[in-house]
Amino acid sequence: MAGMMKHKGYLGSVEFDLNQQLLHGKIEAVNDLVTYEAKDIAGLKAAFEEAVDDYLATCEEQGKAPDKSMNGSFNIRIGEELHKKACLRSLEKGCSINDVIKQSVAYYLGDNVKSEQLKISDDYLLNMATINTVETGSDAMRISMTGGYEFIWVYIGTGVSDGQHIYVEVNEFHRIKRQIGEYLDRKGR
Repeated sequence: MAGMMKHKGYLGSVEFDLNQQLLHGKIEAVNDLVTYEAKDIAGLKAAFEEAVDDYLATCEEQGKAPDKSMNGSFNIRIGEELHKKACLRSLEKGCSINDVIKQSVAYYLGDNVKSEQLKISDDYLLNMATINTVETGSDAMRISMTGGYEFIWVYIGTGVSDGQHIYVEVNEFHRIKRQIGEYLDRKGR
């Protein structure tokens, strides 16, 4: 985290003013402007932590939410090549471009969703929360998903993967099988 501090799940910026020889920052992603300053790093860290604690206490006293609300929508510019790849992936998976982007961002950020995302191959990421049934054999598995008749086959060996039939090496096959089993066990399914 270059230029950021963390306390109780809140991030604070680290800036400096050469003219005043002062460090300063603000708590990020909150509803109000909350700043802090100090002459040195240790002082800035202490000032940031105090600012977070004070802000949370003030919000609780006033009965308001401290976190800045996000509406779940923002514009991104990803360039023509990534746009086309996202479009093609959505067509292959039978979902929207928005779903492809959401899965990609969730995977990148490593949120709780990541534990539900399983990399089947370089070209296929499986959302394990959508698994309906899994039938396994010694060299193949059939994974059916909720929300329709969609399913994929995972095979040991070589071949041309097409989004519905995916070929993997033997160690990858057993990793996929193990991770799906562990996930389903955790979910009591």
